[in-house]
Amino acid sequence: MGCTSSHPMDEAKGSAISRSVPAGKSQQNYHDSLKLLLALIGDRTKRHALADLKGDQAKNMVEFLNQILDPGSEPYLQNPVARKNILHTLSSLVRSVLVLPESLKFAGLDDNLSEGLHSEGRFDNVYKKKDKEGRMVFIKVTRDMKTGTNIQGILRIHAKEAVLRAYMGLPNILPLYGAHISDGTGGPKIWIVSPWMENGDLLTYRKGHPNLSLQLMADVISGLNYLHELAIIHGSLRAANILVSSQGRAVLANFEVSRVSLADPGISDDSVGDIWWMAPESLLMDSESVPTLASDIWSFACTCYEILTGQTPFRHQGMTQAYLIRALGIGQGNIIPTWPVHINRNEAQIWDKVLTKCWKVRASERPDTASILSALFKWTTVSSEKDELWNITRQKSGFTIKYEPVHNVLKEIQESTI
Repeated sequence: MGCTSSHPMDEAKGSAISRSVPAGKSQQNYHDSLKLLLALIGDRTKRHALADLKGDQAKNMVEFLNQILDPGSEPYLQNPVARKNILHTLSSLVRSVLVLPESLKFAGLDDNLSEGLHSEGRFDNVYKKKDKEGRMVFIKVTRDMKTGTNIQGILRIHAKEAVLRAYMGLPNILPLYGAHISDGTGGPKIWIVSPWMENGDLLTYRKGHPNLSLQLMADVISGLNYLHELAIIHGSLRAANILVSSQGRAVLANFEVSRVSLADPGISDDSVGDIWWMAPESLLMDSESVPTLASDIWSFACTCYEILTGQTPFRHQGMTQAYLIRALGIGQGNIIPTWPVHINRNEAQIWDKVLTKCWKVRASERPDTASILSALFKWTTVSSEKDELWNITRQKSGFTIKYEPVHNVLKEIQESTI
């Protein structure tokens, strides 16, 4: 049913545009639910209560929050702070109950993975296939894990990544075509479908395009700035986790995978290689420490070192991991990689004025992404142009949202004093 006039809530909040809403009693429950959501979503405790829902309540809430965030759904929420809070609530809820919004399902593929295997990762396998429209895509599917592995943790972090990427439209973030959860012989699997990037990862691309270092660094910090504005930490920033589009644009992928804790020592040992990109505070704290905005900045500088030199930071200097940890632990000042041999004047300026600050041992002394982006703009620019890979139309959800139960849950949380 169309709606030709704005709801009073829209005028008061200035954050939602109601173009198509349910009819009758459902319409009132819908408006009341949206009003309640906007009133409580700024309260961290109440967001946590939403993220703790289970069963049918959780599924219904997942679809309701997805409807609010989806650019193709009505109404569209414009308030950036509210959108950020709702996105984090939705991603936490999805991570908890392992239920993805129906509209994220990708109907362009069959479930046959008997061929097309491209690579095997620590947590997932990557397949290269054509979808039903003839587009080349890559499908990341979680692997069967050994007994004792934190399988639920792996599934949850992949589900969260899928939801976070679903609502991002920046050219420097890998677009999401779709995602769903299937039942496999070894347990549930999460499928994440993205456009295939013919140029490969950043380190591979850089070898054939050494003169594009400034543009690639600007792309990376632009994508990271977008994430940090949404209070999202990448957590595993390095050249291998950054792909390059057909237009030569660097796009960030594999968010937050480093947060997964594994019980299987045969797998967790593989993650030690990430130490060369890890900030001092992450190296020196216990295994339960999590990435931060500041640790992303350290990793960004290490990634820039890869762009400038094609080498792994610190490792090429003959440092061992034990030496690096010991040097940082006893406070030997700021530890930075050796000066690159072949860099031009602009790259040298960025090294001196930007990267050395990112390698400050004290996390509080590192610049934020906005400052770095502003500094890089003195030498290069970041284009906002998107190519056709970012033109994504998702299927309409076949799930019927029950607005009255949604409203009842929101009202109960709003009235709670916990």
